[in-house]
Amino acid sequence: MVVSSPACSSWLRVCGSEVHDDTGTPVLLRGFCVGGFMNMENFINGYPGQESSFRGEVARVLGREKAEFFFDRLLDNFLSTDDILHMANIGANCLRIPVNYRHFEDDLKPFEYREEGFRRLDRVVAECRKWGIWVIIDLHSAPGWQNPDWHSDNPGAVAHLWTQEVFQKRLEGLWKEFARRYRNEPAIAGYNLINEPVCTVPLALPKLYARLARAIRSIDKKHILFAEGNRFSTDFSEIDPGMDRNTVFSTHNYAAPSFSTGPYPGIVKGGWGNGQRYDRERLNSEFLAVTAFARNNRVPNWVGEFGSIYPGGGDDESRIRVVNDQLGIFNGARNHWTIWTYKDIGMMGTVYLDPDSEWMRRTRKGRALKAALGVDTWGIKSSVAVQSVDGLMKATGRAMKRGKAKYNSGSLSFDAHRMTAGIALSNALAPAFAEQFRGMNEKGIAKMMESFAWRNCIVRTRLEEVLANHC
Repeated sequence: MVVSSPACSSWLRVCGSEVHDDTGTPVLLRGFCVGGFMNMENFINGYPGQESSFRGEVARVLGREKAEFFFDRLLDNFLSTDDILHMANIGANCLRIPVNYRHFEDDLKPFEYREEGFRRLDRVVAECRKWGIWVIIDLHSAPGWQNPDWHSDNPGAVAHLWTQEVFQKRLEGLWKEFARRYRNEPAIAGYNLINEPVCTVPLALPKLYARLARAIRSIDKKHILFAEGNRFSTDFSEIDPGMDRNTVFSTHNYAAPSFSTGPYPGIVKGGWGNGQRYDRERLNSEFLAVTAFARNNRVPNWVGEFGSIYPGGGDDESRIRVVNDQLGIFNGARNHWTIWTYKDIGMMGTVYLDPDSEWMRRTRKGRALKAALGVDTWGIKSSVAVQSVDGLMKATGRAMKRGKAKYNSGSLSFDAHRMTAGIALSNALAPAFAEQFRGMNEKGIAKMMESFAWRNCIVRTRLEEVLANHC
């Protein structure tokens, strides 16, 4: 079926705890995040480490011009008219587009903005407008990095944004540029200021939010601001609910049974919910806890990210049941939502690459080595890295006990795995992964990148049915 949708021309605005269109009719935003597009991620696209290091290694192997062709063709195929139409057919009316600041600004030329990045974003906004889908621009990777992880393209696990004025000034300047370019575009629902901030400097996050709000409002009075809580969008203890009257607040709601073995409803095995029973009532209880800020302050809440991992086998149906229950909870609370993620190589996507496609065949050896070493820190359960960190933590625990020293074992284990797998091993593997493309010409690259085209991908039918029912 092909949908017939009017142009997405109605401005959205916050009214109390709701979002209304121009006629005053309440609107619930429901749809997808499109990770792996203008902010690539290792588990989504298949490479090791961070996007910038992957791009650098491909340029080393193919040369600068051919590398640009390589990534342009990947992105051209990753999100096209076919994908937008597919989302509209499911019933989605919202697309959250994570972006990396490097598409719009070069580190060597700060405050000079790159037209090619805006042209690509413009094309997507135009397609979304055509099919009645509002766009949320999500700054997923900020200058100086807002969190220590791979998804902010951070190569060193230190978030400098919170302590260095130069990065805050660049972030402010970039949002002003977005505001200048899109202030008259109603197909954009608004601006997701920072994805998953992890700020350990007291009050630095609300101060930066206030600064960004002032900067944007000096140019753009209309668009909604979307503001996330601290610590990966879960902690609102410092957030000011009155920071801007036209603001939606955002939580991320990943659930333990979405990443663990065992049936759902049932006892979670592994992960952060190990040994605990999860059912819809438990999911709702955790949802109410993380969204209390919005209810208590009577402001809108948007579940900007949630979703399950699908490793194949019997657990997949259980994890789809988790998503189904989550969506019922979100809709029952009249919350907005966008699922993570629309397309990938097979871990979480509603749409995923054919395992026999050219991209998957050419990168098979590199991805197998990635899996063995455990260099993707998202969704890994057994690997060389995990075993190494487990051994390190046991030795650390014994030494700390002898020295009668107190420490946070959970935090240390998390950081050790991030540094070992996400940085050290990833950086070691990145050159070999890029070598898989050596000798390719533009014709071969173009053919390989068609693996990401919607027409060549596989739809996770059962998950799509659940999403369509709740849209």
